[in-house]
Amino acid sequence: MRNKKLWFKIIFVAILILIIWYTFRGSWRDILQQLARTSPIVLLMIAGASVVYHLFEGWITCSLAKRYNPRFRYRDGVHCAFFCSFYRLSTLGSGQGVAAVIFLGKKEVGYSEATGLYMIQYMLHKVSIALFSGILFLVNWRVMSHHYRDYAVYLILAYVLTVLISIGLILL
Repeated sequence: MRNKKLWFKIIFVAILILIIWYTFRGSWRDILQQLARTSPIVLLMIAGASVVYHLFEGWITCSLAKRYNPRFRYRDGVHCAFFCSFYRLSTLGSGQGVAAVIFLGKKEVGYSEATGLYMIQYMLHKVSIALFSGILFLVNWRVMSHHYRDYAVYLILAYVLTVLISIGLILL
């Protein structure tokens, strides 16, 4: 049984690599040229910021999950964050929530509690992105209003939609 799981994982990753290769087959040269022009320091800073993000997300997950399983550790939260990122990448964003619920379920957090927990975390993530983008839009008002004035209605609608979805998730 263990060998079957291992082979399934290897085949799954191989299929993902093939999908990525097929999707970007005409862009590899451009991607590699841009990466070659990018400073190694910038690449390290991006990788470092990604790790820091996952450490914070792990802390949030741990803080919420401890309510349902007091033995849930910070390390489990960080593992959950990276696990979800893998599924976010491999499913183009659609499998992250399911992956979180499955992971938390395996760590003895009930599936209904895990669903609610991750829904709150998802909502907080979306609200923080909206808030941060709004602040940066205001800080850069002159440039943003000059270049993106025609999109103001869509931006406002996006903020309203974010608020409505967040309220709906909290009520759910």
